[in-house]
Amino acid sequence: MKKRILPICDNPPSLVYGHIINPLSIILGHEKTEGWVLNNYIQLCAPSTVKKYGEEDVEFLNFYPKYFSDFESYLLRTHNLTDEILKLSPDNLLDNMINWIDNGYYIETFLNEIEIDGTALNESKKTRLNEQLFFGYDSDSEIFKMLAFNDKHHLGIIDVPFTKFKEVFFSEVGQKLCKESDWISVGEEYGVVLYKFRDDVRCDFNIRSVRSQLNEYLKGYNSAIHFTWLNNEKIDFVFGVNVYDSLIKWLDLHEDEYIDNRSIFGLWDHKKIMLERIKYLEANNYLQNRYSDEYEVIVKKMDNIRLQIMKYNMIRKRSAIDSMIKNLLLVKDIEVEILGAIVQELNQLELENVALRGA
Repeated sequence: MKKRILPICDNPPSLVYGHIINPLSIILGHEKTEGWVLNNYIQLCAPSTVKKYGEEDVEFLNFYPKYFSDFESYLLRTHNLTDEILKLSPDNLLDNMINWIDNGYYIETFLNEIEIDGTALNESKKTRLNEQLFFGYDSDSEIFKMLAFNDKHHLGIIDVPFTKFKEVFFSEVGQKLCKESDWISVGEEYGVVLYKFRDDVRCDFNIRSVRSQLNEYLKGYNSAIHFTWLNNEKIDFVFGVNVYDSLIKWLDLHEDEYIDNRSIFGLWDHKKIMLERIKYLEANNYLQNRYSDEYEVIVKKMDNIRLQIMKYNMIRKRSAIDSMIKNLLLVKDIEVEILGAIVQELNQLELENVALRGA
């Protein structure tokens, strides 16, 4: 028997977009990587000019940077392979998959997930490309181990038979979707992203970086000016706490239309990660006052808003939107107050440290 299962975390702190879920699942599957996560996932961005969308997927609000789809992560080596670069065929696909995993590579694919039993898209009968992460195989059972949303709509591990994987990878519908896609990771026939965790680097918690990013988030500064080479400063975008106003304007456009709920879910993820960061600051004496109990209120309110948008998409009543807007305004006010106090305390700590270094 020959098998290899690479380390994986099946409960990463953000569960909205595959381009964040998959790399985070890899990184947090390894030891001593929590500091990297707490150093990041602070800033948010959203369009300042809003418009109403239909049933299509909308990435309205997201972390900035996205760390993985924007550019290579510090802790991961990334290789994007398409049919222009590597010619995969039914004869060599399985051997390549097994060889990559044997050499420590995680494999992100872009498949028509409705064709894979046990997945959320298969259960909901939705035909579209989606990201999957393969992290292991068992030759004796002839299965690959895949991380994806299951038929209960929870992120989980799904066993995919070798024969089924080959069939789906080269399916006629899947390749048609690839041709129609404008995803940069997808070619005319397929797309594959290889991730390899870097054991040769460390990324410890950096309080100066966190303090600076918290300040930019709180002030709504355009963090993209640090990355002008990356995205031309994200023209017509807002940042930090200003995303609340943009999100509210977007919600306010709707009366009874479907609303893509992922921006609300992403904002909820942001609050959960922020709470863990605050707990870390308290536990490691970066903060003398206790703020985590107060911030827990924000997480609970965002959870309620998350449930509200799910309910809205079932009942389609304007009153549900009005309630979400009211609660988002309240969350913003509470967060500004708490983070303002935290940043002030962290700034004071830095002044004291500078004085000590100069003494």
